[in-house]
Amino acid sequence: MGEVRFVDTGLTLRQGAPTRTINRPKVMLNKTALFVPFLAAALCSLANAAANSLESARTAYDEGRFLEAAEMAEALGTAQGFTLANLSLVAHGYYIADDDEKQGLYERAMALGEKAVDLDPDDAESALRWGHAMGRYTQTIGSLKAFRQGYAGRIREAFEKAVSIDPDMAEAHISLGAWHVEGIKAGGFMARATLGASNRTGANHYERGLELDPDSKVGVYEYARGLLMLSERKNRERAREMFVNALEIPPANAADRLLDEKIARKIAKLDG
Repeated sequence: MGEVRFVDTGLTLRQGAPTRTINRPKVMLNKTALFVPFLAAALCSLANAAANSLESARTAYDEGRFLEAAEMAEALGTAQGFTLANLSLVAHGYYIADDDEKQGLYERAMALGEKAVDLDPDDAESALRWGHAMGRYTQTIGSLKAFRQGYAGRIREAFEKAVSIDPDMAEAHISLGAWHVEGIKAGGFMARATLGASNRTGANHYERGLELDPDSKVGVYEYARGLLMLSERKNRERAREMFVNALEIPPANAADRLLDEKIARKIAKLDG
């Protein structure tokens, strides 16, 4: 009896016709090869979604929707997301929240800041924002309690880490300058003796920060505040001039616009 044989599969069919051989291309299915493009496409899609979500959170922050920005950024579960959420909560607490809301916001910001640093210990921005969150929190508990709980040292470490990771990060220098000056203002001899706070070191960091970014609104503002803490009598006129200069720097976002309101009040107080 004749048979039909498919060479690629070895399938044999018997029938009455003479034997015929049919050549078909042999198909080799590599499951991994088929899966990789789909996996790559899925990962790319997830990355794009995360990037879009982070950008949306940044837009919310820039527009002054700080709590919404914090929720969106935290949901990403990344170091960048936690850092932005931290920044947003601190901004809301500092500029908008009622006094009885501030501590809770700063506690949440601190926790997110610590998560960001744990996920990416080599990121200067994460270290800087964590230090800011701790600094704002200490303002709600008082300098003595903050000192006893070790926050002063931890804040300094966070700022110094940011500077060590990125020596050209202007805001990190400004923040470290503020730590030295405000530490002495609050702790006096104790801050000098136990923490190494120094007015001269603080002034040097202020100067370096503004050298790196002379158009930093927050940098000029913080330096002017620092001058008043060093000596309002001696630095009154220079501080006022710096406040005016800060007010003339175009705001980059809603936080800057809210800072302008604080600066205007500072000038009015000095003029009064």
